[in-house]
Amino acid sequence: MGNRLKFVLTIFVLVWIDLGIKTVIHHNFMETQFDILPPWFYFKPVYNTHYFYLGAIMGWKVPLWIVLLFSLLILFIFDFIYESYSRVCNHVKLTRVAFSMGFAGIICAILSNILWPGCLDYIYLKPLYIFDLKDVYLNICWILVGAIALLEYKQTAHLTLREMWKIYKSRFKSSN
Repeated sequence: MGNRLKFVLTIFVLVWIDLGIKTVIHHNFMETQFDILPPWFYFKPVYNTHYFYLGAIMGWKVPLWIVLLFSLLILFIFDFIYESYSRVCNHVKLTRVAFSMGFAGIICAILSNILWPGCLDYIYLKPLYIFDLKDVYLNICWILVGAIALLEYKQTAHLTLREMWKIYKSRFKSSN
């Protein structure tokens, strides 16, 4: 099995796990609350109808189509950065893990907002916020991308947007 296929399958499995958990919660446990690790973690499902974290904090009501358009733009930018990093970094496996978590998180966010009346969050970190597995994926991604940036500084510091664009376009030329 090729590396790209493994990468895509990993993303698919991560998305499936997140959406599977949310589907079970949506159909069976929306009215259920219980302690996970008191006094910090609780199971407390709720729909985030603000669609994204900053919107929830600020109380912004942004139309779903704008959130989806913005999410697709982020997905493209993320793919653009991944393609460059995957070609120049020595820590290939770490790069794949980081970006598979990120892609899965972004895709989960898009699908959750389409399938339900907002993103279904279910783990309450008292007293801060409620989150879900997608948020865990994204946080792991950001931590690993930061580690890659530190580990691969010599390989990535020279990259310009023009060079990154050449790398990105070459992926499509080589697949023809």
